[in-house]
Amino acid sequence: MSGQTGATFVACLLFAVGLQAADYSVFGVSNTPTSGGGQWSTELRVTNQGSAAVLTFSLRVPPDQVPPDPQTRTLAPNETLVLRDVLADLWGLSSVSGVLQVATDQPVLISAAKSSAGRYGTRLPIIGDQLRISSGQIGDSLWLQQDAKASTTITLSLETPDSNLDLILFDDAGTKLNTLSFTGGPQIVVVPVSSLTGTDLPVGRAEVRVKSGRAAGYYEVTDSTTGDLMGTGLLGLADTDQSLMLGGVVHGRGGETDVRIFNPGSSTTTVLVAAGDTTANVDVPAHGLRQLPGVLPNTLNLSDDWAGYLRFFSYTPIEVTARTTTPDSSGGLYAEVHSATRADSLYEQGAATFLPSLNAGATLLSRAGAGGATAQLSLLDLTGATVGSVNLALDPNATRADSMADLFPGVTVPDSSSMQIAVLSGAMDGAALLKAPGTGDPSYLASTTTLAGGCAPPVIDSFSASNVSLAQPGQVVLSWSARATDSVDVTPFGAGLPAAGTLSANVGETVTVSLVASNGCGTDTRSVVIAVGPPVPLSILGGTPSPDTGEPSASPGQTLAIQFDNLADPGNIDVLVLVAPDGSERPLTPEGVTTNGAIAFRLPIWVDSASAGGYRTGEVVIAAEAGGTRSAALPLNILPLSYAGDPIADFRALLDRVSAAGQTALAAWQQDASSAPIASAQQKAAAAIESSLRAMVDSIQANGSATLDWGTPGLPTVTITADNLATLLAYNANALDSPIPGAEDGGSALTPEKSASSSRMANALNCLNIRYPLIASCKNLDAAHKLADPVTDFLHQADSISKDDIAKIGAKEVQDRLRKKFAGSFLGLLGKRLQGWLNVLEVECNVQPIRLDGFTVRPSTIKANFRGSGPSALALNAQMTPDYDQNNLAKDIEKKALDRYMKELNKSAKLSPEASKNLRDFLQLMLFDFNADYDKALSDVVKSLGQLKSRDSIQVGMCDLDKFYAEKNGPSDAYNPRKSIVEPASWRSDFGDLTFWYIGRRAPAPEKFCVYPKVQNFLFHKNLELSNTALNITSRETCYSQPGISVGNSAGKVRAAGSRAAALTPGDFTGPGYADDIYVGPAGAAVNVTVKYWAGNDNALYVGPTAQAALDQGETINASMNGGQSSVTLNASRKGRTTYTSTLSGYGAYTADRQVYAAEGYVGMSAVIPPNRDGTQNFNATVTNVGGNCEAYGYFISWTDENQQYHKVGDLYSSKLPPVITASGAGVQSVQLGMTFRANGTPANSCSFSITLEIIPNDGQ
Repeated sequence: MSGQTGATFVACLLFAVGLQAADYSVFGVSNTPTSGGGQWSTELRVTNQGSAAVLTFSLRVPPDQVPPDPQTRTLAPNETLVLRDVLADLWGLSSVSGVLQVATDQPVLISAAKSSAGRYGTRLPIIGDQLRISSGQIGDSLWLQQDAKASTTITLSLETPDSNLDLILFDDAGTKLNTLSFTGGPQIVVVPVSSLTGTDLPVGRAEVRVKSGRAAGYYEVTDSTTGDLMGTGLLGLADTDQSLMLGGVVHGRGGETDVRIFNPGSSTTTVLVAAGDTTANVDVPAHGLRQLPGVLPNTLNLSDDWAGYLRFFSYTPIEVTARTTTPDSSGGLYAEVHSATRADSLYEQGAATFLPSLNAGATLLSRAGAGGATAQLSLLDLTGATVGSVNLALDPNATRADSMADLFPGVTVPDSSSMQIAVLSGAMDGAALLKAPGTGDPSYLASTTTLAGGCAPPVIDSFSASNVSLAQPGQVVLSWSARATDSVDVTPFGAGLPAAGTLSANVGETVTVSLVASNGCGTDTRSVVIAVGPPVPLSILGGTPSPDTGEPSASPGQTLAIQFDNLADPGNIDVLVLVAPDGSERPLTPEGVTTNGAIAFRLPIWVDSASAGGYRTGEVVIAAEAGGTRSAALPLNILPLSYAGDPIADFRALLDRVSAAGQTALAAWQQDASSAPIASAQQKAAAAIESSLRAMVDSIQANGSATLDWGTPGLPTVTITADNLATLLAYNANALDSPIPGAEDGGSALTPEKSASSSRMANALNCLNIRYPLIASCKNLDAAHKLADPVTDFLHQADSISKDDIAKIGAKEVQDRLRKKFAGSFLGLLGKRLQGWLNVLEVECNVQPIRLDGFTVRPSTIKANFRGSGPSALALNAQMTPDYDQNNLAKDIEKKALDRYMKELNKSAKLSPEASKNLRDFLQLMLFDFNADYDKALSDVVKSLGQLKSRDSIQVGMCDLDKFYAEKNGPSDAYNPRKSIVEPASWRSDFGDLTFWYIGRRAPAPEKFCVYPKVQNFLFHKNLELSNTALNITSRETCYSQPGISVGNSAGKVRAAGSRAAALTPGDFTGPGYADDIYVGPAGAAVNVTVKYWAGNDNALYVGPTAQAALDQGETINASMNGGQSSVTLNASRKGRTTYTSTLSGYGAYTADRQVYAAEGYVGMSAVIPPNRDGTQNFNATVTNVGGNCEAYGYFISWTDENQQYHKVGDLYSSKLPPVITASGAGVQSVQLGMTFRANGTPANSCSFSITLEIIPNDGQ
């Protein structure tokens, strides 16, 4: 007899009455004559474990036969239906074979066996949805035999009309012998192996490769002498692993077990075979099938009678199938075949599993996990009554073999009884061995659990709109993907749509679009709001109501927030604008989005020399601009700053704190030989600046004022008083201490909530502040940098000059008017001096790769995981980069300050190129070029540095994180069979605090991880670190940082790489977009397409596309990025099953006097190519269609195979075309290639080129 692993003998699914029924396939059903003159009959048993059940039976037969009409039966709760000859009892049929379909609306137990008078035969697999093979997957049959001793027949069921599959026959060496292709359905096909090969095949295997649709399969081996059958279903994803357990292995006791090991990998693997402490190593060639006859005596040298489990371990995934035989005196065999399961596939506490059709001669096999297990065993008769019960205890990792008499002494075991195994603690698995009377034909039964939710409602994987905020009525493209759905409606734009697709909709007004996926078991719904027209400000949160008008009031430095309506995506707001009664405007960059969706901003010092105190107060209004359209405005009252302390003493205390933080950092760096030279240089440069600031305070205390020199020719000195210090201190107190309105926790809306379990596995030695003390000391210095914020506010006083005037007047008039304003600004000068001091102290903080840039997850490929199975270890790495280039530190600091200002200014006033250049040149001259030799001080410090890394990758664990979880399951949800969870390492065993477990995903599906780093443990890029929002959370994302994970099952899909923005740019307050893809389970190539370019005219890095998309053939990704006068457009598409292209065109301005190219960067592709079964994976790459006004080209390429890595880079060079790039190799695993460019041109004469990547997986077709 034979059995099938997993959930194939007994399958239980839960349904509500009236919902769509679960559908099971029973292969091998027959009542034809046997070769020995007898008759086969198929017995079916169904036990109802729910309320009143309705069973519907249908028969699927080969195309040349007519199927009978469906039949129904009803079952009372706990009733068992026994059909001794199911074909005759249901339809009165004889001499018929087919696949029986059983549909049920209640949870049931189903078992089936085919025998000849009960003396020999085979258990039949019960195949539900979880065991069917989907598009892109492979089903394996490992025990094919076609010779004088035995023959094999394969039965395939094509389940859907679009089913398309190949049946491929291989010998034991992995040589392909024949291929048959089948399409269409539903239908069954029966293929004798003798029709596929004209020679003997004593050891063979077959693969069923499903190209589309769904399929299931079964194969049956007939002994030529005894006529006995052994049959089983196909192996799939759940049966392939590095560590497998095989139950039912015997030696002696009248039986013997043979084993076959299949290696699907592209290189030879060594497999460890273990029976307890007895082990042996077995080599299995690439794509080979290794047979081990009599595995216990011949491979492991065990001669005593034995029954139990074998463990198989390999460093690459394998599959294992066994045959247990009882010899017949005629020279033939009675046999059964079954397969190994994953070693970590255990049932945990609370699970109830079942073993059907037992008898008094059965042997119970059981095994426990690392923590041991206890279980209650209940013996049940046909009516479901308990006839015996006992508790079973298993030590950690123990296995047992118990006879029924030993388990239930004194109990008469009924024929056709069943056993329920209730796991009370730990984790375990169970199985049973039986022998048929007379012949000793063996049978192996694997236990199975009740599977809840068999009639599953549909699942919507994604639903999005191309634009959720339209300035005016227009067209929006809606995209969606759903699973297990019969129909999809997109209300109000369409109905009866496919499970995945796109729809172009004309949107005339703000609307909520709902996607509803439906099947007979329920619905799933997602919605997206599309706003039309400008955002509507509702109210200002924070501050205090004005006693006169009731309007919100606040003083400079405080953080406020605006609640909007008609704003589907806060990211679409370009800028906030303050407007004074005289029409003057002050643009503001939003600080971020609060947890309740409001837009946060910090009220600035709006410098105005004509106002009391030197800055504006009183009534103003604030509005928002989105897509070039300005919203209505809300009133706001700016209150004067007030300071209750002693400004001189408190300012001196601030200098003391900054100095102490700097000295602490410098002292620590002095202890490091590599950092000592720079620390000495920093000490010298910082001392001079600190001395001037302390002298200023002393003068104010002694004389009432102090005089500071701008250090710029033509500008007068500035007199600073105690009142000026009070203004500065009050502003910074607001900036540091102001709570963020709209926060759910009352004050930290822009910082992720803390996880209660975040530190339960923390190991202090692994924390970043221990491993990288530079991060902690630099964070202290960054906090002090708040003192220099007035420099940014000072720059904004240019906004008080009419934008129209700036666009018209010449350079000299601009300078004259600004000189008068700047001359009296104590804020600008004092802030500039403070900033210079901090810049010197922070040199190493700015140029070392210690600022968080993103997260990646390793390894690049992991297996799919099942509930009860073992998890996969994951490592989370923080990608760290510096803030500035060490070789251009001083210029970079200046340049970034000016870039931020000019970019923000251009949002509210479109300056002519001449006016923009004049203003920028003057600010550069006045603020930076003549700055008391600070540039020289910085340069001297940098000279003491050695060459530093431009990027570092640091593994982090729970010590440095608030949360790390699988997005779809949420941060704290219990396990859901359609979702995934992440746990700290010690959840199962001690891998160290820096390792995580990934658990879940029953089948290939998209996945993302959410990472919430602890703000206090990481150093962020300067503009984030200095803002109130060291972490930005927007309504665009359900979690902060999203390293992507994908469980793929089809050949390559083009995906757009996510953005890893190095810093938060003005107007882009979505935060750094951290993204990384890893691939889970067997997959074809997964291709990323990305483009980055640097727009020289506004000195900004642009990255795109920012959205991910999986492309089917003929679909495209388009990304257009504009930077001032520069533009780059990318088009990426999939042109064939394995061919991908990306075309780029771009242009920009080139300023000869400053030698700045307006557009330069790269476009590239990277492909992860999981090793296939047939060995060689090649690729071809070409760069073509180079044209237009391109200044220079270059290229890069690298690829990795199983043995080594290749890398080649062609630097940018002029007027040459890169060569055609071609490479190939056995087992190629990854490819990265791309084109670097420098563009100079106009829209009519763009730089352009194309990259084509062709992946050639030799898949045997």
